[in-house]
Amino acid sequence: MKGSPSLSGGRLDAGGGGQLVLPVVLSATAVQLLNVTIAQIAAPAIRTDLGAGSGTVQLILAGYTLT
Repeated sequence: MKGSPSLSGGRLDAGGGGQLVLPVVLSATAVQLLNVTIAQIAAPAIRTDLGAGSGTVQLILAGYTLT
């Protein structure tokens, strides 16, 4: 089948579509880092609005980062 992965010389050949994988992964990582940075900057306001302690804010930010 055309376009399906094949094993050649011990390497998996994906048919040349792998050139876009790195830019897509790096751009997604950059956007995620930006989002987490914004959430960390907003942490004092979140803490004040919720009346939460520092441990609670850390838990909220960790949950946001994981999702």
